[in-house]
Order: sequence, then C-alpha cells, then structure tokens
Amino acid sequence: MKSRGSANTARRLSKDFSNERAKSMKALPFEGPRGARADEIPALLELLNPIFRPATASMAQEHPYMYCAENSSNLRIMLDNGRPVSHFGCKFWGIRILGVPLLCCSVGGVGTHPDYRSRNLATTLIKDAEGLCAQKGADIIYVSGSRGLYVRNGYTKAGRNLVWKVDGVLTAWFKTSGFALREFQAADLPLLARCCAAEPVAYERPLEELRLLVEGRLARSNPDRFFWVERSGRKVAFLEIMMGSAGDELILWEYAGDRSAVAAGLAIFMAGQNSSAVTVPVLLDDRQMRACFEPSGFEPQVMDHIFEHTLKVPDFGGFMDKMRPALAKRFVGGRLEDFVFKSRDSGGAIQCKGAELPLKTPDAVAKLIFTGVEAEGLENCKAVGGAIGEFVRGVFPLPMVLPGMNYV
Repeated sequence: MKSRGSANTARRLSKDFSNERAKSMKALPFEGPRGARADEIPALLELLNPIFRPATASMAQEHPYMYCAENSSNLRIMLDNGRPVSHFGCKFWGIRILGVPLLCCSVGGVGTHPDYRSRNLATTLIKDAEGLCAQKGADIIYVSGSRGLYVRNGYTKAGRNLVWKVDGVLTAWFKTSGFALREFQAADLPLLARCCAAEPVAYERPLEELRLLVEGRLARSNPDRFFWVERSGRKVAFLEIMMGSAGDELILWEYAGDRSAVAAGLAIFMAGQNSSAVTVPVLLDDRQMRACFEPSGFEPQVMDHIFEHTLKVPDFGGFMDKMRPALAKRFVGGRLEDFVFKSRDSGGAIQCKGAELPLKTPDAVAKLIFTGVEAEGLENCKAVGGAIGEFVRGVFPLPMVLPGMNYV
C-alpha cells in the first residue's frame, strides 16, 4: 500500500506534468484542438482531398452527412494561421445491438498536412475527440483504420465474424425461382428505412440521413449497386454491393430483410456478372444468414475484424449496464443481478460475489466484448472459473455493427 506521502507526491507530479503539458501546448504555433466552424469546411476539404481523394476531390460528395454545417463541430482540427493542418473527423450515430440503443462515434478522415507531421497533432486531436465522446456519452468509438496512432491509444481490432468468398458456383446452391432482382429507386427510401430498422444489429437512420448515406455511396468513383429482392412482386430483402476500385472486386457491403431472399438475390446478381467472386461478411450472431451459406460447400473464414476497423469502449461499466437486457437473455441459467461491471482507469472489471475478473487495458475490454474469450491476449479470461467464467463464455462475443453505408 502506498504511503500518504507517496500518494501526495504522485498527485503533485501529475499536476506538474499537466501544467507543463498545458504550457508546451500554448507555446505551439497552432490553434486548437477545437471543432471546425461551418465556414471552415471548404479549407478543411482542401486539406483532406489531396490526402484521401487526390484524383477525384470527392470527400464532401462521398460523405455529405459528415462534411456539413450540422456536423462541423464534430470535425476536430488544429490550425496554423487560420488554416486547418490536421483533422480528426467524428460522426455520431445511434445504433442498436440486440435491440439495445447505443451511441456510436465513427471516426474517419484522420489526416495531417505533410508539412506538419511528426508534431503530435493527431495524438492531440485523438485525446480531444475522446473528450468530446465522453461529453456526448458515446458508448463505442469506431475507427475506419488500424494504424499505430490508434493502437497506441488503446484501439483494437475486435468483432468475430464469418467471411465467405463465393464464386459463380453459388447459383447452383440457392433457389432463385420465384425471386427477382430490382434496382433501388429514390422513392424506396421509406421502405429501406423500415427494412433496416427491423434488423437486430443496425444503425438508427432518420430518413434524411439515410438519403445522404445512399447519395454518398453513389458518389464513389465506382458507385455501389443497390437492389431489392422481390418475391411474388413484394420487396422482401435489400442488397448493397460495393464495387472495388478496379471494378473486379465485389463485396456484399450491406443487406437487410429475408435471408433466403438475400442469398437468392446475390445468386441472381452473380449470374449476370463477369466477376469471379463476391466477399460476403456475416455477423456471427446472424444464424439465418449462416444457415443459407453453410450448406453451400464454401468454407468461411473466421475473422476478428473486418475492413481494418479498430474500436474502443470508453466506459466499460456504463456499456455493460446498458446492455443488461440483452445480456440477461444470453446468460441462460445465471443470475445477472449478482454481477457488477466497473470502469477502471482505461479498462474495467467484472465482479460477482467477491470474485473479480480484471480487464486492465482498453483493448482487453473491446476484445472480450466483441471477439470473446478466445481472443489473443485474454488468457486470464480463458482461465477464469466460477460464475464469472460461465458468464464470459456464455455471453460473449456480442455482435458489432458492420460499417456498411455508415463508413466514414
């Protein structure tokens, strides 16, 4: 146990460090970190387009819901002489996991002007953005990247999924008679909103936001393809196919509705394509979709991440308490009321009747929740026994939304 003197010393050193850091930041010739103003978005795009879209300068067109006046305060920037030189873009969405409403912060467009790199601007912005997330009560921070900046700050690849790589032979396995594939029309947006809202793991999408999401995917240099699958003249499933940069790589980017219709629609689509294969990501919890593909003879790859995304759960205790209604349904035969979930420093702990399972780092938290006890680095979770052991093996992993149209 630390003595009172050593504790006081630690507090003084921490305070001194904070003061010195504040002084050093004030000494830097930069303004920020802060949210962008609406009138600064054109200058921000002058920074981002050469980094991410040098050929098309289409960041605003592909992400109209992000680079707009309504979201400007969530675009965190550092400026030099009034010009944005580093950016950490946030967009807050409502999501549902197993019927539980949560707030997710998607992060994208993270970049620094080449002349200003290696000055810790991005690190300053990531800490600023995490403060914004805490202020807004974000349950998950979801980054469209996996570089060292994120890993060093506790973000990790997590989320156990199945990925099929299927080719034209797929058409022999699925019943397509009675199904028809129709192009998506703008007038179908209300129906699409209802179709997506019925999914157990999904983004919450107000109609106007959904319109912008579709427009953004259509603004890509190789636009996505949107389809309805009809059965007996009734729209029963939705498909979004992402076309690779060369037009020869296809991904089932998003789907919703009747799973047998999704499979039939994909088979119909492939029958008319010259592409050799389509990548099909499926949530581990999506048993109906798995049942469509597992008999086909194609072997899925089990992946702990998809699309190089990393994530963090900033408040483990708060997240787990919100998820209690869903956890109770998964913890068969157990007493969830005996469990206490704690946030602790950057990690957390699970407690039950005097026993405790510590989760000492943010990546341990995210991996346990979304990848499960078999994740690399969770040896203490694999070995834990008693009620806590039954809990972590029976409840996790939870499904996590795939980026889909909400990719930033």
